[in-house]
Amino acid sequence: MRTTKTKAEMLSAIDAAIDRLTMTGEHKDHHKVLQHVSDAIGGHGVESIYQGDDKPSCLYVNMGDTYSRTVIFDEHRQSYIIRSWGDWLEDQEADGYVYN
Repeated sequence: MRTTKTKAEMLSAIDAAIDRLTMTGEHKDHHKVLQHVSDAIGGHGVESIYQGDDKPSCLYVNMGDTYSRTVIFDEHRQSYIIRSWGDWLEDQEADGYVYN
């Protein structure tokens, strides 16, 4: 049975992934960082949400449920955040963003 990771465990996974990838110069590849995070927290890989162009608006670790806590890289803010991607998307739409 899969258990939800704590915010501290998710932050630790982000730090560890960035540290590992810094050695190879890949720490700015957010998809790769999230792939490492997914492995560390028991996720199901990395997914993307697009806002109509070729570049994703966010990348997130698929935890198997829209409203499960996860790790997201928000392209607009250029930062990692911890929350459900469903909540993230609802907030974006409330701010006027339109997604496919």
